[in-house]
Amino acid sequence: DEVSRMEIMARERLEGNLVGVYCDRGASYACNGQYSRALADYGRALEIDAGDGEAVNGRAVCLEVLEDCRKVQGS
Repeated sequence: DEVSRMEIMARERLEGNLVGVYCDRGASYACNGQYSRALADYGRALEIDAGDGEAVNGRAVCLEVLEDCRKVQGS
């Protein structure tokens, strides 16, 4: 019915906005070297939209940086 359709559309807009908020905050954390926090926010964004390119790329960059740090610390 009309109400259900409107509720679905409102939820989709809200979730889309949340993906952007999580990605923006994740990018901010990453820029400040807080990669674990950035990963958490990118993960939340991906829980909402698993195909979001910004979240996928941001998460990949954070994981790469953390892996590089582990290699440096281990050598």
